[in-house]
Parts: sequence; structure tokens; C-alpha cells
Amino acid sequence: MQVQSILSSPLRRTLRIITILLIFFFILSSVSRYHGSFEFSIDDDGQVQSVRNDHVQLDVHHTHHVATFDPNDIKPWTQWDTEALRTVEGQEVVQYLTASSFKQLTPENNDPHLLKDDFFAVLTKRLRVYRALWHSLKGYYDQLATEGRQDHLYDEPPTEIAPAVELLQKLEQTTFPWIWKHHKTSFDFYSEYKNGGRGIVMCVGNGHTKYARTAVKTLREVVKSKLPIEIYYIGEFDLSSDNRAWFEQFEDVKTIDIRTVIDDSMLKLEGWA
Repeated sequence: MQVQSILSSPLRRTLRIITILLIFFFILSSVSRYHGSFEFSIDDDGQVQSVRNDHVQLDVHHTHHVATFDPNDIKPWTQWDTEALRTVEGQEVVQYLTASSFKQLTPENNDPHLLKDDFFAVLTKRLRVYRALWHSLKGYYDQLATEGRQDHLYDEPPTEIAPAVELLQKLEQTTFPWIWKHHKTSFDFYSEYKNGGRGIVMCVGNGHTKYARTAVKTLREVVKSKLPIEIYYIGEFDLSSDNRAWFEQFEDVKTIDIRTVIDDSMLKLEGWA
């Protein structure tokens, strides 16, 4: 005699559907709550916190100290971090990291350059994420650069790293906007100088030319140094054409207007040399 199942077919199908849905929501919840290398969590008030698990929440070093000398202070960026960027909470982190550093204009505040109260705390978190992200993507950039296709990293990034590339660009636009006039990202900027070899760099203005002239003349005629020398200035008012011509009479001495390297429209440097 055939044994009849205790559960009817419709009930079994219903239980299977419920089981599948439970597994799906469990996975979704695990991904959306992923914290990974961000070391970020979002509390009940919607505030983003960035504190290492083995440190107390008010540890100033890990909330406000921008410089990081210990490699363990920053975890390597992983593929899981990139996947976390695709979640709702990941996008909240992106918005937090890339928001404007300045307070909104109000009747009480008419200064467009007034920094937010938590500026340095956010800057710390931003730079730590940026550093880990930069090193994780550099290998992709270097490989494409050997093929002369480095622009593809930004214009057509592979799907698996696209969110990470987008975050990198947003962080640079927020933190280092002055490099964007002449470079798509800091990778391009870095590549121009990493193989530059040894040399001497000076910042010289008209008021300091007598000291710089002595230094250059001593290097070339007394020390007999053949190291290339680059002298940076900003605009005609900073270093006159006559002074620039004097320096450039020496072999391998160049004068460079810093505005040809970075975008000065925001920095508005004046007499910086």
C-alpha cells in the first residue's frame, strides 16, 4: 500500500516558496549590513561612525588623526567592499564621504567657505578610504597603461570594479579638485612624476631670487652638480620674465608656472613662492 504524504502538494509548494524567500532575505540582509574595510556603521540616528572594533568610540586617534603611519590602521580594499557600494547603505556611505565640506548658506551664514563642524573627522575617514581604494585600483591602471588604454579605467571600467572607480573619482573631485584641470585622476598625475628620477625643486619668487641664484650658481659651478633643477612660480607677478631667463641660462634648469600643473581657480594661490 502506498504511503500518503502527511503534507499535501500545495502545502509543500508553499513551504518551499517560504524557505526560498527566507534564504533570499537573509542573504540580502547580510550584504546590506556589510561593513568590510569601510569600518563604517550607521547608527539608529543615521549617523555614520568610523571606529575600529578594538578601540573605544571616542578614541581621537582613530576618529580625527589624518596621518596614518601604521599600515594596520587601514585595511586593504576588497571586492566585498566594492559590492557593498551597490547596497543602499553603501550609497549612504558614499554620500557621506563625498558631501560638500562647507556649510550651507543661510541668513545666519553668508560665508560660502565656512567649513562644517565635523570637517576634520570626515576628512580623516575620507582619506583613509581613499588610500585603500587607490592602492586596490592601481594594478588595473598600470595594466591598462602598458597598453595605452588607461582612460578605459574611468570611461569604461570593468563591471566588477565600476562602483569603486566611481567612488575614487568622487573622492578626488571632493578632496583634490585642483588636479582635474590637467588630469583625469591622480593616477595620471602620479604617473607623470613617478619615473622622473632625481632632481632639485625650488619655489622661487622675485623677492627670493638672490638666494635662489646663489644656490643654482653654487650647484652648477662649485659643486658641479648636473641634477636637473625645476623652479616653480605662479604667474608673471611672482617671478618676472627676466628672472626666469637668468635661471634658464643654465643647463637642465627649467622654470614652471604651477598653474600649468594644477587648477588654481579654486586655490587662488598668490605669491606662494
